[in-house]
Amino acid sequence: MKVVVVMHTPEEPAEMLGEELTANGAEVEVVNVYETGHLAMPESATHLVLLGGPMSVNDTATLPFIGEEQQVIREFVASGKPVLGICLGAQQIAAAFGGVVTKSVEEIGWRMIAGDRTIFPDRFTAFQLHGETFSVPAGGTLLCRGEQVQNQGFLYKCALGLQFHLEMTPERIEALITDQSPAEQVTIREESLVYAEQGHQICRRVTELFLSL
Repeated sequence: MKVVVVMHTPEEPAEMLGEELTANGAEVEVVNVYETGHLAMPESATHLVLLGGPMSVNDTATLPFIGEEQQVIREFVASGKPVLGICLGAQQIAAAFGGVVTKSVEEIGWRMIAGDRTIFPDRFTAFQLHGETFSVPAGGTLLCRGEQVQNQGFLYKCALGLQFHLEMTPERIEALITDQSPAEQVTIREESLVYAEQGHQICRRVTELFLSL
């Protein structure tokens, strides 16, 4: 297995997801589109991961790789090759198959999520960092629901999109919340100590599912 991981910003790497991919025997190649501005996809890739980033799926006029990624997603799914999208990556999967990405309530911090009870627990808490949301494309299945932003995870054929972050360590989260108020930072920091391990366990489960799709 060769997994291509697309990074949209150096602030949001694969971290625990990358570790789990390697632990499951996958060869991982990271593509930094924030440096190149374009997506060059290795022909030997068997799996595709698209990580988060501060840009919008709707920035196609100024960011050529947005449209390029959506085309690659469609090609992978048409070939039965698994795709995993996190945050921006999930929105890219939705948009690639006709979903709409719009502004949402800004979520920063740990939020309760209701899962489908098969892939995900009935209820769990995951880290959020987004201000947009997606509609589930026709033919897709909603797997996870949030309290403020409903659409949190979906499956479309062999593509899995997650609005929330399972890959981040507490140290990474710490670096991403510096713009929040001191009180909010303290709350997020304390909640990271409580919920990070559960997130790691779910990340392991998602990785195994992704590699087996």
